[in-house]
Amino acid sequence: MEEDASDDDNGEGESGTKVRVRIPVEFEVDYIIEVNDPDNVDEIQERMLKFDASRWEQDPEFYGRLGQDWDDFVRKVTKEHIQML
Repeated sequence: MEEDASDDDNGEGESGTKVRVRIPVEFEVDYIIEVNDPDNVDEIQERMLKFDASRWEQDPEFYGRLGQDWDDFVRKVTKEHIQML
């Protein structure tokens, strides 16, 4: 049976200083809506605010997409995303 990394272990068999890292994740989700004026951003925003945000055009496969882009997300981490514990 394989042991899980303890709270004092960084996952590679070494102990170190604990930090909290906020990973900047950014992705897009598509919606299809009907509006009177497709050039009117205010109308589009107001329309979007009136319905359930879970009504995505298609299944965004959130976890699959997160996994595929994980390396890119991690490479965007800067000092401002790290907090000493």
